[in-house]
Amino acid sequence: MKPPKTKAKHDGMLNHIPGNHSSRFAPALHPTIETGVMAMLAAVTPGLSETTQAQ
Repeated sequence: MKPPKTKAKHDGMLNHIPGNHSSRFAPALHPTIETGVMAMLAAVTPGLSETTQAQ
């Protein structure tokens, strides 16, 4: 079974997409920062509540 074509491959633009470490790669700021902050909060919150309850 062949994998489905991506839009970039279908449009012939596959070689024009910059990689993660390219100076031309720039993620959308708002969703990227929001996702990062939510992930950090999810990681830290359980530890903070344990510390607060122990005191």
